[in-house]
Amino acid sequence: GYTALFLNLKRPVFADREVRQALALATDREALVKEGLQGWGTPGNSPILPTSWAYAAQPWPNDPAKAKQLLDGAGWTPGADGVRQKNGQQLAFQLLTDSDPARNAVANLLAAQYGAIGAKVTVVVRSPEEVTQLVATRNYESALSGWEGLASDPDPYQGWHSGQAETGYNFADWSNQQADQ
Repeated sequence: GYTALFLNLKRPVFADREVRQALALATDREALVKEGLQGWGTPGNSPILPTSWAYAAQPWPNDPAKAKQLLDGAGWTPGADGVRQKNGQQLAFQLLTDSDPARNAVANLLAAQYGAIGAKVTVVVRSPEEVTQLVATRNYESALSGWEGLASDPDPYQGWHSGQAETGYNFADWSNQQADQ
């Protein structure tokens, strides 16, 4: 199986590349597996699973201090309540997940990790069916979701190609011409 964090790139809070990079740096993948999944998993650092012949490890360091520096440099400053803001917009968003206890634990850990860099994250739990519908229709801010029974073909086209944005399996609506090639 595979669980991923999707950031809906159509939402203004994720428009800044630095916000997305800071969230990646604030994510302690080892802690998510150790604490959230009770050790039952492998930290992800690629859209291709580590068991695949096509897997190539990619470094994703956990560096909250650098995450804060990125946000500072991009103009996201802490407000009186500790939540970062820029141009009157708070760095605040909902994290949608389903009622699976493991995903719920991981979502709450992510909220705490992001809170440590000044983001206000509210975990919203819905049924698996509701999460599937909300993610498929892009009616979410961020979502922790996944699937089981992956195909053996490691081609990430369906989940990452811009041609799959808006109506396909590219649920974050990510578009990058170099990645498409």
